Amino acid sequence: MDLLEREAEAKLVIRLQANDESALAELYERLGAKVFTLAINMLNSHEEAEEVLQDTFLKLYRGASGFSVEGGSARAFLYTIARNEC
Repeated sequence: MDLLEREAEAKLVIRLQANDESALAELYERLGAKVFTLAINMLNSHEEAEEVLQDTFLKLYRGASGFSVEGGSARAFLYTIARNEC
């Protein structure tokens, strides 16, 4: 992941923190497949990975205010949620 991607993802989280639901859709477009791949590799189950994907983005939406964009990676934050869901 390069600096431009990291900055773009952080801006999306800032928008999400401001209750911009379109930012969630954009994050899903950017990272949904990666989160799903992580979950399927950990769980070895397509159905469970789909649940983890849904729960991960729901938790991101509900918990975006707890994420600090200063020095944090939105992608790492999302992966941490997904790993915990698994």
